Amino acid sequence: MPSSLFGQVQSEMGPYLPAPSASAAALTMSTAVHHPPYGMVPLHDAKRMAKGASSTQQETYCARIGNNQTVAPQPHTTPVTSAPDAASRLMELKIALERKKLNAASPYKPDAWRKYLHAAGLHHKYPNIPHDLQFGFDAGIRPISQTFIPPNRPSITQYSTEFNNIIQTELQKERYIGPVTQEEAENLLGVFQTSPLSIIPKPGRPGKFRLIQNLSSPHSPLHSITSINSSIDSDQYPCTWGTFSTICLLIRRLPPGSQAAVRDVKEAYRTIPIKPEQWPGLVVRLHEEDSFAIDTRDCFGLASGGGVYGLLGDAGAQIMRSHGIGPLSKWVDDHIFFRILCCHLKGYNLKRKQWAQDIGKNGGEIHDGGRLWFRGATMPNGQPEEFDEDLSFDIQDRSHASKRSVCLLPCTAPPPFSAPYAPPNPFIKPISQISRRQSLHVLHGRH
Repeated sequence: MPSSLFGQVQSEMGPYLPAPSASAAALTMSTAVHHPPYGMVPLHDAKRMAKGASSTQQETYCARIGNNQTVAPQPHTTPVTSAPDAASRLMELKIALERKKLNAASPYKPDAWRKYLHAAGLHHKYPNIPHDLQFGFDAGIRPISQTFIPPNRPSITQYSTEFNNIIQTELQKERYIGPVTQEEAENLLGVFQTSPLSIIPKPGRPGKFRLIQNLSSPHSPLHSITSINSSIDSDQYPCTWGTFSTICLLIRRLPPGSQAAVRDVKEAYRTIPIKPEQWPGLVVRLHEEDSFAIDTRDCFGLASGGGVYGLLGDAGAQIMRSHGIGPLSKWVDDHIFFRILCCHLKGYNLKRKQWAQDIGKNGGEIHDGGRLWFRGATMPNGQPEEFDEDLSFDIQDRSHASKRSVCLLPCTAPPPFSAPYAPPNPFIKPISQISRRQSLHVLHGRH
């Protein structure tokens, strides 16, 4: 059995308790001497720090005039613990961060990805993935010039229990470093910038919530401060997308008796490490007092976030295709796997070769904004066929790989890819004739 691309990286750790929330809604700006970035490892829990491990007394740092905010001078802060304790803790953090800098500890195995990319002949297309899995991906976050700490959104207070649960999970999984005070964060990272946090219920999933970092705030420059997203061009982080047109075309051309199943990559963005030198732009404000965490992963709200994850998603999809798995498509972390009857396999692969030739005649891969796609022949409605792969790999008979298949290509992935996907729906249903007729109408311009 080949080695897995995914490994167990989380250690067994006790719970982390976020520091208690305060009601102040302060916007903080300051400048500080730059310090080099470090890696990360788990810290002490927030309850201990709230009692004075190295926290400082905090005051409001802005004066309000009407609806505008002007920056007030930094207040003097007084440590509540002894200098030796504070120095010891800071040294511990620096050592821990340096260790993390050398290994991002993502759930992916860099060496296994290097092996499978080479085996599939994809290492030239995705040359940096193994390195970036270990040391962090470039998300395009600019250097920070001064500390900026806007308040979080009211939903953080509205859903305070759910917010605390999410923070605790992030700390336990070592994706957040903290809690730390502003002084500690500036000693570890240099000046930093937070973005307002909000929390929303996940649609169709009662009791589940999504944390959003509004990295597009402030929407207009505020005292020379611009948003993290303002300097990121998402078009520079393209990936493939299983669009409506792409999926309709795929379904329309499947042989009779084909089946489909959907699988989801759990916490997809949060599996992607970001380069340590860009962490100062990802610091999160845990509460309205002097409590922060250093976010080290891709996040929902980052302009480049979808493309940064999408690069890995594209590579993973291509590796699976190189093993004969498919047809398959994806939309961010949602994957749809099709399987076809073995008796149609030869004919379907011959058609794929013709479609691949059409793609080659029309320029191959196309970079269109934040999307990569492949143009096929022109359809009767004058629109081009849209593919999300170059069809360079044949679909293979993998019926031997699943005990549940009888002369069918299994939609389950081989061992290297099984770990990150949530269990599929136990009932894999045939593609309905209604769906096929609807897709035919779309392809011919009859919506």
